[in-house]
Amino acid sequence: VRLDDTDWCFPLQIRKEDNITLVLRMDNGERRFVKTEIRGYEEGSRFLVVFRLASINGPI
Repeated sequence: VRLDDTDWCFPLQIRKEDNITLVLRMDNGERRFVKTEIRGYEEGSRFLVVFRLASINGPI
């Protein structure tokens, strides 16, 4: 996962439904938090992944 002003995050392997927070490091050293919701998909082994930027000033 990568945003325009960040480095790539570490590789992810999805095995189950879950909610996680990704920490992306910006070029200037600051961090951006991305809330990630992994939803199960009824057909086969696919998942739906929803990314939401977390507030810079608020809680994660």
